[in-house]
Amino acid sequence: MVPLVEAGSTWALLRGTEAPPSDWTAPELDNSAWAVAPAPVGYDSEVTLETPLSDMRGQYTQFFLRKRIEVPQPEWFQALRIEAFYDDGFKLWINGILLANPAMPAGDLPWNGVTSGGARRTTATRPSRSRFPGASCTRGRMSSQSRSPT
Repeated sequence: MVPLVEAGSTWALLRGTEAPPSDWTAPELDNSAWAVAPAPVGYDSEVTLETPLSDMRGQYTQFFLRKRIEVPQPEWFQALRIEAFYDDGFKLWINGILLANPAMPAGDLPWNGVTSGGARRTTATRPSRSRFPGASCTRGRMSSQSRSPT
């Protein structure tokens, strides 16, 4: 197994205080103005986080992450294994293809919408339907189940 994203790696972060750009999942989007956030990112006081979002609770329900990854030998990949610990839901795209959608609605979720999930850990394996180019863009959208201040 070849890890494409190491634990603790940095991501571009956009807090969900307003709608993201309409093309935020497009690989070519310039996210250089987004904050830099070492993973893990979130707001759970019971989990050790490198980037705690202490301003999230009661203020916004989602945040958006992007990361460019290098795939040195794309022809080696026959499948992609996704491992995540999340609360409450997330969507994962690579090169504009939605690969994971646990605890989130099947369609699009408004930027200030909520999900019905709770804290979970997931592992999923997806076939590599199309080979990855030498560089890929990974995008994640994390969502909370409420905007509650407590």
